[in-house]
Amino acid sequence: MLSKLKKSELIEVAEELEIDIPSGAKVVTIKDLIEKSEIYKDNYEFVKTVVESIIDRKKDYEKNEAQKLELEKLKLYEKNEAQKLELEKLKLYEKNEAQKVELEKLKLAQLEKQLELANLQKDVTQKIQQLDIWWHGPSFLSSSSCPNFNDDPGVSDDEYLLEVKRTARNSELNNDPMINLSICNTPSFLQCILDIIVTKETVAPSIRNSLNELIIVRQRKLADEKYL
Repeated sequence: MLSKLKKSELIEVAEELEIDIPSGAKVVTIKDLIEKSEIYKDNYEFVKTVVESIIDRKKDYEKNEAQKLELEKLKLYEKNEAQKLELEKLKLYEKNEAQKVELEKLKLAQLEKQLELANLQKDVTQKIQQLDIWWHGPSFLSSSSCPNFNDDPGVSDDEYLLEVKRTARNSELNNDPMINLSICNTPSFLQCILDIIVTKETVAPSIRNSLNELIIVRQRKLADEKYL
């Protein structure tokens, strides 16, 4: 029973049994003093109870120390986790602040572009307002020497066509191989002019096609007028 006890535990047993232990005594000496004591010989069960009590206290102490150690480990873990959480919060805050700065930069750049565009539009508007040719045409049109053409000469297409026919025989256009005045024998002066233009080879094909379409429309209109 005593062989399983450490020196400190043997000393506790000796103190409980009121056995004097010399200073600096070894384990063997302490054990021998306990076993040779009268109380050990006369009341072994009591000594056994004392030893078991000391062993139980030791177990409880070790258990408490283990629990304290686990509690300290838990506190340390929670502290580390709290520090990690604070670090993550700090990183997130810095990231949000950086995003806010970038957003403000984008807003500022967009505002600068809007102001630049507004200034550009303002300059263009002022330049357009200053251009009289934009609103009134070239200045020579308003001069007194510029002829004032009447949009409605009061002469019908038939009268224009008759004049063209009358002068066609003596016109220098007869000597131009690119123009055939015989096409003027049409019921419309407008169509006559269009036909003269279309016969010129120098006219671009796209323009010639457009004029042909215009002639067809004019012919249909004349046909509808005759029908009516």
